[in-house]
Amino acid sequence: EGTFGAADTIDVTENRIGGDAMTLVSDREDDTVEVSSLEEAAESEELARRGEATHDQRMTPNGMAWWFAYLFGNISTKGSGPYTHTICPFPKTFCTEEALNTDTSLLVDDNVSFPASGTLMLDTGLTLAYSALPDAQTITVDATHATIAVGDAIRLVPEEVLFAIPSMTVLEEVSEGSTQREFSGVVVSEASVSIEKKGFAQISATLLGNGTVTWEADAARPTLLTESYLKASGTTVNYGGTWDGDAYGSGTVIDANIVNFNWNANNNIEGDEGYLFNGGLVRGRAERSRLSQTVSMQIELTGATPDYQAAQIAGTVFAFRTYLVGTGSFTVEIVFPALQILSSNISGGTGNLVQDLECIVLEHSTHGSVEVTVVNSVTGYLT
Repeated sequence: EGTFGAADTIDVTENRIGGDAMTLVSDREDDTVEVSSLEEAAESEELARRGEATHDQRMTPNGMAWWFAYLFGNISTKGSGPYTHTICPFPKTFCTEEALNTDTSLLVDDNVSFPASGTLMLDTGLTLAYSALPDAQTITVDATHATIAVGDAIRLVPEEVLFAIPSMTVLEEVSEGSTQREFSGVVVSEASVSIEKKGFAQISATLLGNGTVTWEADAARPTLLTESYLKASGTTVNYGGTWDGDAYGSGTVIDANIVNFNWNANNNIEGDEGYLFNGGLVRGRAERSRLSQTVSMQIELTGATPDYQAAQIAGTVFAFRTYLVGTGSFTVEIVFPALQILSSNISGGTGNLVQDLECIVLEHSTHGSVEVTVVNSVTGYLT
């Protein structure tokens, strides 16, 4: 949506999901708190309104990019087909032309998620202030700098202003050829990924609407984007490697031992967040609270399995990567630059012994907390 809560044009591509339709929830208060009231409520008054839903779907590259772009609110796109989409909690892009130390204009793939001014961070950890975005592929910096090579990552240093998140309009086909229900001001408050052996990768997204809903005349149904579902059988998992902002290196491949992988990212939008004085019954703005993430997995114990308990005791911080490949060279890569094991319990009894790992997601000083890279045929998101 260009303006929060103002219904926008529906995407021409259908996003197929599972789960129930959105629920319209009213917060009401009755008169039973009054001394002179009847034994039971005689009247009630609405105080606030919101929409709620949890949507589940088998993972596709499009679904992954869609939900997590809205969750984090930042995405950078490069290429000419297939397209590479980089999704992070804070904006990131890549240099497309070498910038010498005296150049004040940095040419980048995509700066649409960046605010008008701020501070950049390079892969080396160097910070650099910028003052303008002349166009969608240029960032004007304020000072000289070390030479920046083609392909170098450029990330925004987190700022409070970026707690605003994008909103969408959700159109539900209630009755084929009859009516549709439209919710506006919808944000993604939480999303998760789960992958089990011998199964499909799954996405779950929790949606929160501002409370505005209308009935609309039936319109043409969007077409479904043809992409293969991503499965555990096409997934590579790397433990303990390094991440330089562009590529994952080394580490141990644990495909043969991992049983499942689960990741949750939560914007922690409070129940009364976004309601305004003189703003009516619906939410007046879209913003998140403090982002929190968790990672857990089960790994079968063998003689070749890394010593996760030793890593827990030592407080080892390591990079972790999950890489899913579908048909047509379409892929999803999830990289955590800095994980740390909180617990490593062993279970299994008389069967295969399994180590249950619970991890905390740390924010790397240079590369952030997580990076999702999606390769598919879609030209862009959040546009």
